[in-house]
Amino acid sequence: MRVGATHGSVSADIFVTNLFDDKAYTSIADQYVFTNNFAYTSKLSAVVVGLPERRTVGLLVKYRY
Repeated sequence: MRVGATHGSVSADIFVTNLFDDKAYTSIADQYVFTNNFAYTSKLSAVVVGLPERRTVGLLVKYRY
């Protein structure tokens, strides 16, 4: 979310990402390693998850001359 205002040559924006600090995974994928005889398939398997960005709050000020 971003809210801003401009007054003359100065503008200011306040922004927030992940406003509610949602900690849910952004993606989930299975990573299986297949060998020729499938001997190591279960030992080298993994689940890869995408972690969300944490809540970020900021202020952006611009001056045009």
